[in-house]
Amino acid sequence: MATPMAMLATLVRSRASVLTYGAVMSSHGRVGLEDSLYLGAGEKAKSNAEQVRKIRRILEELGIEVAAPDEARQLLWLEGTR
Repeated sequence: MATPMAMLATLVRSRASVLTYGAVMSSHGRVGLEDSLYLGAGEKAKSNAEQVRKIRRILEELGIEVAAPDEARQLLWLEGTR
């Protein structure tokens, strides 16, 4: 059985896969350099925007609607949206 740290390392390396699976299961997700520095296997992301573009493309190809920035702020109850 894998140790918790080994499982975590696997999740970090396959962040797009985890986010895609979560979205298919009607969950919410987030991307950004604060969560993972990588865009894919061994490929460092240049920016948060690059990570967002990748996961957005994957989800839209699967027919999953991605929240607009204002919609995401409302879903997360961020300041100024109440």
